Amino acid sequence: MKRSLYRHIEHAINQSWTSRFRHDRGTVGLALVFPKSAFADAPTWTPGPGFRGLNHEGVTTTAFVRDNGDGTQTVVVPGICAEGPSMDGGPWTEDEVWTVTAPVDDFDSCGLGNSVHGITWMRYKPRAVIHRELYATHPLAAVDAYWDDFERMWGFWPSGNFRMEGWPFGAGRE
Repeated sequence: MKRSLYRHIEHAINQSWTSRFRHDRGTVGLALVFPKSAFADAPTWTPGPGFRGLNHEGVTTTAFVRDNGDGTQTVVVPGICAEGPSMDGGPWTEDEVWTVTAPVDDFDSCGLGNSVHGITWMRYKPRAVIHRELYATHPLAAVDAYWDDFERMWGFWPSGNFRMEGWPFGAGRE
């Protein structure tokens, strides 16, 4: 599929070079539309009700956040491996999943907007409650492994709205 897909994309790019409009030459859009059942066997995981994903990359979510309604929020970040002590107090050797609950304003200085690894700065916030577990044994590791294998096989990660109804481009548009 990779080779065929590549040829189709290359053909569309080459066709665009005949355009009279220079600003649009060599530019194409690509949408692969799958039936609703295409990824029915894909593993999923969520921390629970009320969480929404942050920092989407393809089909995996690199962080989850929930407003707890009491001035605090809970953030779950998988795959953390940073400077500082690991779970056992020694040097960091394995990725971890951090679940942090703290007042909303405590998260302002942790740098989550720039990098999910900023969650480790929360260890300096006295009001933060931090739960750490090994990533390798966490359900998100299986989700990530599934999509990593998918990308190795097909050359891309599907992204977007998996629950899309109907044809996304309108009637008669392909």
